[in-house]
Amino acid sequence: MTPWISRVRDLFSVADDRVCIISAYVGSRAVAELLGATKPGVRRAVYTRWALNDLASGASDWRVWDVTAEHDVPLFACPRLHVKLYVADNRALIGSANATRKGLGIGPDPNLEVLHEVDANAPAILEAVEIVRRESTLASPVGPDVTEGQVGGAANEGGTDVPIWLPRSDPESFLSATAGLTADDDNTRRDRERVGVHRGTRSARNEIRKALRNMTAFRVVRVEFDTRMTQMGASELRALMERRVTSDLATVADSDIHLLARWLGHFGENTTIEPSAPGDEPRLTPGMMLGSEGEFV
Repeated sequence: MTPWISRVRDLFSVADDRVCIISAYVGSRAVAELLGATKPGVRRAVYTRWALNDLASGASDWRVWDVTAEHDVPLFACPRLHVKLYVADNRALIGSANATRKGLGIGPDPNLEVLHEVDANAPAILEAVEIVRRESTLASPVGPDVTEGQVGGAANEGGTDVPIWLPRSDPESFLSATAGLTADDDNTRRDRERVGVHRGTRSARNEIRKALRNMTAFRVVRVEFDTRMTQMGASELRALMERRVTSDLATVADSDIHLLARWLGHFGENTTIEPSAPGDEPRLTPGMMLGSEGEFV
C-alpha cells in the first residue's frame, strides 16, 4: 500500500487556495512534510486536540507548535477532536489516519489506516469543518517538561501536582552555584539536575538560558512578550499560565509563582525583572537582560 503521506502530500501540493489539517494527534515530521508541500500564498491551518495528556504520553509532539510557527500557520486546539480530515481546495481525504509518522506511514512500522477521498464541499464535510472551527482556540506552546511525564500524578516538591516544571531555588543562588562560586544546596542541586546544566559551567548564565529555552513557562512568556510592551506582574503571569497551559496553576502558592517570575526575569530571552520593594510581587518587563558574563567565567 502506498504510504498515506504521499497521497495527502500530493493533494496539498496542487491546492491553489486553502489546505487544512484536522487530526486528533499530530507529529512534527508529518506536519512539516504536509505544510512544506503547499504552494506559496495558500491559506493553511492545523487543528488538533493539543491536550496535555496527549503531549505527555507522546501521542502528539510538542514540537508541532514550532513547525507551524516556522511556516507561519495557525495551530488550533480542539479538545474534543477525534476527526482525521485533510482538506485541499474542493477535495478532501477523511478516515482514520492521524497526521503522525505512524498514521501516515512515514518510516517503518506504520499503522493500518484508511483515508477516503470526498468532495470538500459536501454538506457533511462543511459541517464537520465548521464545528471544529467553532470549538477551537489558538494553541499555546508547551515544552519537554510537559512531555516527560509530569502530567497525571508526578508531584513537585510541596505536594502540588502541576504539569509544568517550577523552580525551587533562588535564581541568583542557582546561577552562582552553577558557576561554581558558591556551594550547592538541595534546591540548587535539584533545579540543576532538572534543567540539565553542569556545576562549574563556563558562561553559566548563557548555558542556563539555553537549557531553559524550551521549558513551558519560558516558551509561553516568550511568545507573549514578542508583541507585548507593558509589564507583567506575577499575578498576571499566573493568569496567563492558567489560561494558556493549565488551570492546575491555581493550586500553586504565590511564593512559587513569584519565584517563577524571577527566573523568567533573570533567564528569559525577552524579559527582565523590574526592581520592586520587599513584599511586592515581582514584575516582568520587556527586553532581554544583558548581564556581563565576566563575573561568572
